[in-house]
Amino acid sequence: MRLIITVAAASLVLAATALHAAEPSLPTGEKSFFAADKDKDGTLTLAELTPPAERRFLKMDTNGDNAVSRMEIETRLRAAMERQLERMLTRMDADKDGTITQGEFDGLLTTKFGKADVDANGAVTFEEAQAYKLAMRQEMRELYRRASQQQATP
Repeated sequence: MRLIITVAAASLVLAATALHAAEPSLPTGEKSFFAADKDKDGTLTLAELTPPAERRFLKMDTNGDNAVSRMEIETRLRAAMERQLERMLTRMDADKDGTITQGEFDGLLTTKFGKADVDANGAVTFEEAQAYKLAMRQEMRELYRRASQQQATP
């Protein structure tokens, strides 16, 4: 039961994240800030922030009426949740039976811990945890890039 609640809570957080990602925003992380700073002058202007915001809007405005309806937002959120559900099952459902057992859940933690514990001393330092986080973020970006390419290919 705890596992089901954990997975459901993770799905809700991801749905909220997907919605937030669609909203116009100011980049606050160092990497995203400097990536948005197209002229590399150390400041952001509306001219630099507007194109990405417009792209987000156009992705949500699926019928092209220059307005985003509740239905279009719900469709985007459902699609994001479905993608995340598939990713979670792919990563966590080791025997591919459509459910995640406590053993599979614990196994994933053990695997992640093993990857993060670079020096194999049975403990993860903050530096190892940060390095693991960056490596996983890069892996997720690569998976997203591949998935986007597959969707774009007819």
